[in-house]
Amino acid sequence: MIYKGDDTKRFAHGIGFCKTSLNERNWPMKKRKLWIVLTSLFLILSIVSVVIMSLSQKGNDLVTDAGMSTGLQNYSLAYDETTGTTYVGAYQNALVAYDKDNNELWRFETNGPVHEMKVDAAQGLLVVGCEDQNVYLLGLQDGSLKNTINVQRRIYGVDISSDGSKIAVASATNVNKSNILVYTMDGEQVSNIQFTSQVKSVAFTSDDNLIYINKAGEIGKVDQQGAELALVNSKYELAQMVKIPGTSNLAIADVNAEYKVIDENLQTLQEGKATGETVIGNAIGASQNGDYIFLGTEEGMVYVFDKNGNQIFSDRVTDSTVTNIIPLTDSVYITGQADYVKSIPTGSLASTVLLASLGSVFSILLVVGIIGFLFCLIMSVAPLRRLGKRFVRAVWLHKTAYILLVPTFVLILIFNYYPMFTALTRAFTNWSRTNYDWSEIQFVGLDNFVQAFTEGYFLVGLGNLAIMLIAAFLKVLTVPVLIAWLVFSMSKSRQKTIFRFLFVLPMVVPGIVSTLMWQQIYDPSIGLLNQILKVFGLPGNTSWLGNENTALGAIIFMGFPWVNAFAFLVYYGGLIDIDASLFEAAKVDGSTRWKDFRYIEMPLIWQQIKLMLILTFIGTLQDYNSIFILTKGGPGSATYVPGLELYYNATRFGRYGYACALGVMLFIAIMIGTILQMRVKSADEQ
Repeated sequence: MIYKGDDTKRFAHGIGFCKTSLNERNWPMKKRKLWIVLTSLFLILSIVSVVIMSLSQKGNDLVTDAGMSTGLQNYSLAYDETTGTTYVGAYQNALVAYDKDNNELWRFETNGPVHEMKVDAAQGLLVVGCEDQNVYLLGLQDGSLKNTINVQRRIYGVDISSDGSKIAVASATNVNKSNILVYTMDGEQVSNIQFTSQVKSVAFTSDDNLIYINKAGEIGKVDQQGAELALVNSKYELAQMVKIPGTSNLAIADVNAEYKVIDENLQTLQEGKATGETVIGNAIGASQNGDYIFLGTEEGMVYVFDKNGNQIFSDRVTDSTVTNIIPLTDSVYITGQADYVKSIPTGSLASTVLLASLGSVFSILLVVGIIGFLFCLIMSVAPLRRLGKRFVRAVWLHKTAYILLVPTFVLILIFNYYPMFTALTRAFTNWSRTNYDWSEIQFVGLDNFVQAFTEGYFLVGLGNLAIMLIAAFLKVLTVPVLIAWLVFSMSKSRQKTIFRFLFVLPMVVPGIVSTLMWQQIYDPSIGLLNQILKVFGLPGNTSWLGNENTALGAIIFMGFPWVNAFAFLVYYGGLIDIDASLFEAAKVDGSTRWKDFRYIEMPLIWQQIKLMLILTFIGTLQDYNSIFILTKGGPGSATYVPGLELYYNATRFGRYGYACALGVMLFIAIMIGTILQMRVKSADEQ
């Protein structure tokens, strides 16, 4: 049999199809099983990675509440290891003692904030440096007052000598006059060392010399007579200095969120800096033997460093300034300018670091697992494998074009799809100005969406938006259609050209200029609108944008007479596209100009009208620029809209997760409106 023409092509196609089917049937069973096994392994890897990452996230929740509440604004801490008693000094003139079960033991009233406290367990004394210019010596067990030393200066820090016989006090009378005062336990002054820069902290060395830090960034060492033994300059103002338990070393923090560990000769043994968001260092502490250094900031963050100066952990413990960090046996206590005492277990830090490092590794393995799973799944399923081969062939065939498109795809992914994906995922979290770190962001389900409907502002904005939508639809369906029809109806082409140019010319004026112009028109003192009313003898002192009854109407009226240049062009383009023979036939049948408009022109520009309706719908939902410039959503909530609520939460209130939820709801509303418009359009075309 001889095949010719199309018969030959069909025969060849049939042979190719049979060959492909035969190849698929002859696909080696071993290879198929291998791909299935690999698919299963990559799936298991992905699941294990998710589990490890989840455990890593839970491991980061180290900061817990210590269970002590003074009911005041705290400032300082001290701890007695022998009895497990914790002492909390408040900024509001009080000191409270708690037993190991966090029960309040006693409370001591002062006349100023408690800046620093030191425990002398051997003598059963608590030395309290208070801003009321007094050093109080209290009994550890009952808070009884043993002695009061009035230094006649503002106190910033205190310390006890190694033998418990003396007290050193860092004090100042003003910014340029500061003193280190040394007293015996009986209150007898031993020495008075004067400085020209404010001394922030002081500490006894093992040989009873003194190490101090001051506001000028100096770390100095003097003897008790004031003779300078050593001096080191730092780059930044120093904030706090503490002794490291179990050693003779000291840890020092500066306002640049840097720290250093020094020995008694002022030699630097270790240093580090908080990384991430810019913060101001304010407090420092150390675990037993100095295995970990804790740095507190004015922003409420705490950073943890190991002995090598590596930052291994960070978390926000509060929204207020961290002022004091003290060590316990297997944890540290943290307090600040609020009613809280937080605890971080030092014994769990090593495992936390391990989990965090595993979380980073397994996040990479998760990506590898997902990619491997999808690839192996495609290779193990025959239809998907055939589709994949065709896709690869097509890409390879047009590889030059795809390579040239790669930069475009990358930019679209980074600046379009990545922000959209972020907003979609973060809408279900507590992401905010205070919860911005991965360790702080938590899944909250639909709480943000519920909040939008219960808080009130979003619903008020929806009501205003509905009014503005109706007005926008009326404006886009009336004047632009009328103007386009009038220009189209002109008999002379020269006239059409001139009027078309004049109506389109305002498009070159930026929208912000138009808004500012209307702001001047509405001005209650010199505004054009009030001046016109005065000419006709009407009240001309109305604050159109400042009155709740007129603000929304003024926003809607803006742009009068509402000749939307873009809508005019769209409608005019639809009109000139109508076949002239339709008008000639209608004229023969005795049609009038009104009937032409009603029965010919309006039905044939219906597609343009629907286009403008959907664009107006999207634009009105998204736009809040004019409202922000003119009224900021006020007065009260008279002109508040959802778009403005989204903007305020994202830029002013710092509630990023809630703002993302609002964005998701606006996206869904726009998508539903667009889909409905497309369905109506498809139905009309059919």
